[in-house]
Amino acid sequence: MGKVGRSAGQGAQQGIEDQEETAAAKSALNANNAKLKMKKAGEDNSLSLI
Repeated sequence: MGKVGRSAGQGAQQGIEDQEETAAAKSALNANNAKLKMKKAGEDNSLSLI
């Protein structure tokens, strides 16, 4: 039973790490999307001044 418990604990830890990596990837993607939107807004504003 000790091995089963240890394996379950390791599996749970791996699941937590996967969730953290996924959250970090989503945050990076959201930041990149925000940067692109700001760049696009700046380009649109520049065009409206011409």
